Amino acid sequence: MNQNDQYHFVSIDSEGYPHFSGIRVSDPNIGREILEHIRLDPTHSLTWVTSVKQQSFVVEAFDFPYVIQHVEQDGISPEGDALWKGTLPYQISVSFKINSLTIDEWDRLCGVTYPNNIPFVLSRKAQAQLMSILEHYSDNQITVNSQIYRIPNYFAESEQVPVHLETFWTEKYRSHIPPGWELNRAHQSLPHILPQLKLPRSKVLILGCGSGNDAAFWASQGHLVTAVDFSPAAIELGQEKWKHLDNIRWICSDVFQPKVPIDDQSYDIIFEHTFFCAITPKKRNQLVTIWQKKLREKGWLCAILFCHYWKNSPPFGGSEYEYQQRLEPYFQFIYWQRLRPPLAEPGRLGIELFLFAQKK
Repeated sequence: MNQNDQYHFVSIDSEGYPHFSGIRVSDPNIGREILEHIRLDPTHSLTWVTSVKQQSFVVEAFDFPYVIQHVEQDGISPEGDALWKGTLPYQISVSFKINSLTIDEWDRLCGVTYPNNIPFVLSRKAQAQLMSILEHYSDNQITVNSQIYRIPNYFAESEQVPVHLETFWTEKYRSHIPPGWELNRAHQSLPHILPQLKLPRSKVLILGCGSGNDAAFWASQGHLVTAVDFSPAAIELGQEKWKHLDNIRWICSDVFQPKVPIDDQSYDIIFEHTFFCAITPKKRNQLVTIWQKKLREKGWLCAILFCHYWKNSPPFGGSEYEYQQRLEPYFQFIYWQRLRPPLAEPGRLGIELFLFAQKK
């Protein structure tokens, strides 16, 4: 889809059924057409699209684009690998290889279809069916037809990327090519959404602030902002760009091993944008704990989070399912909405979630 298209959207719910404007598609022919035509948009590398009656739609999946409801063994691929058949809603059949499976933090098996590489998750029922067929299974491997398959963690590839090193990020900020997350302005949804929230003058904490574009917007609205990043290059850029704003406190420190103390229970609002997706995914629960600790009683989390399936490097993917699982024990959701034009950033079509939640 190019930027001149008029965008239309279809949502995929937690059970894998498509919705238009919040209403589940009941016509099986339309449902099948939506799911069978899901593909990665060649012009937006993280966006999934589909088409119905020659009309293009951006796909907004709550979890994965495909939710497999039933599994069974099914033949051999041209490469000689055993194939399995999965059944989607509307009795659509897809194939997958066992060696594409990974396991997420909630013990769910995920994979990609063969040969189209559409991400899927097995429903609990389908996963139970698979386990009943296997000869043996454990936390990290399964045996079927006397063949042992390793089942890696969903984000296993992410552990090879040195995002925990300050130099990894500093090199990107000092490169002549601006990093992909650098908008050189605040996220374009903020001037539209924040006035609706009617926030009083607040103490705002922004972790992984980068060069401070969002921090500067919050400060320009009269808030007292603490902006934290562990790349000296990012902090230097921010201090230079926004030196006219005296209500930003800049801190160069690792959020997880702080050199400068950031007081607990002292912030009214934490704003999150492109930090959650940048850290090693295994630290996500730790970050949620930090959010909770830094907020005062009944404080607010305001976040723009990504919903996509990229696992190899930042921005690491996530889903509405994941955010609900991680945050619901600690936060009460007040506003939860996928961003669409004109609020969504042009290069992030269909993948941005805006949430506003109160600490429990």
